[in-house]
Amino acid sequence: MLDPRDNHHDSLQEPWSQDNTQALASTMNIAWTNELQAWVNATRAFYMEFDHSPNTRVLIKYLKTHVSVDITSMTLQIHLSGNPALILAQLAGIPKPKQCF
Repeated sequence: MLDPRDNHHDSLQEPWSQDNTQALASTMNIAWTNELQAWVNATRAFYMEFDHSPNTRVLIKYLKTHVSVDITSMTLQIHLSGNPALILAQLAGIPKPKQCF
């Protein structure tokens, strides 16, 4: 598996940095936590592995296997009001999922 901190994936438009992501999260009124960092890193890893952004359902399955079995859609909704897949894609610096408007 590729390292989610790798800034050189061919499909990514701009270099990604955790500092920029933390600043973006702050502007979105999202508290930066170790848990959120793990979710963002896993979202980037998914994109690098499959070359597309996950929708919420797929994202939750991926997070359950790569971050914590305790993650549910409710967990994501509590921390990320709105569309979790879209918000995590924005924070991860990857394209929004195709199903998101």
